[in-house]
Amino acid sequence: MDNTALVTNAYNQIAEKYTDQYFYDATDYPFVDNFLHLLPVDGKILDVGSGPGNFSRYIKEQGYAIEGVDLSEKMIVVLLCRAKRGKAKLQNNFRIGSNRPLRRR
Repeated sequence: MDNTALVTNAYNQIAEKYTDQYFYDATDYPFVDNFLHLLPVDGKILDVGSGPGNFSRYIKEQGYAIEGVDLSEKMIVVLLCRAKRGKAKLQNNFRIGSNRPLRRR
């Protein structure tokens, strides 16, 4: 059973509240840092399921190039609005989409 539409709709509905609650939540930064230490300093990262860019913003601040993709159009809209207002400091390298085309066959 494919629940993609259900999940996408749910995140579209909660995008603003989710962003307000979690955008600056640093709870998971130590885990992100552990991952970043495995990469070259000039590494490029694809944030699949980027949401409103909360981890992307942090990763960008650590000096990495980042692109993101999320199923939720509203999450991407929130991310781009914050970027335009200077709160996210992210370029427009984020798109609506799925990780499914990335799967190995």
